[in-house]
Amino acid sequence: MAARKGQDNKQLTKRDREKKQEGKTDRRLSFSAPLLTQKQEIDHQNASGSSSQSLKESDNLSPKSLPKRKLSSKEYSSEELHSYLEACFERQLDKIKNGIHEGLMEFKVELLQLEKKFKLNEEKLEALEFQQVSAEDNMKKANKKIAELELKIADLEDRSRRNKNLWYPRIYS
Repeated sequence: MAARKGQDNKQLTKRDREKKQEGKTDRRLSFSAPLLTQKQEIDHQNASGSSSQSLKESDNLSPKSLPKRKLSSKEYSSEELHSYLEACFERQLDKIKNGIHEGLMEFKVELLQLEKKFKLNEEKLEALEFQQVSAEDNMKKANKKIAELELKIADLEDRSRRNKNLWYPRIYS
């Protein structure tokens, strides 16, 4: 029973931790969301400049915004159609310009990110090349030391053979 109560307490604390974590993320999201929207609005206003008012006006254009038909004629006048089509065309052109501008900005951001990654990779490559050069130098030094030690060992073996040959005959003679 006591062990079971301990498990229940652990589960409750785990749930409490999860609730606290959810609360923290909600607070973070609610805190940063207004900043993001304000920033996006400012960026949008800066990007569109004075054309933002014309965009708002042209977004409201619809067939209903055409002047009402005159009772005597069933068709619109060519001037009315021309002005309506011109406004629609300007609205579409502004949307296309804004889309191109946004795409260009996204492309610039991606390009800057790639440039940053490229620089980091270049730095890593330079560091690896330096490590490789230093490792090769260390290997050369180690090989020289090994060769020197092998020469010393061979010299000592030769001396020991000569000493044995000189020493043994004196003992046994």
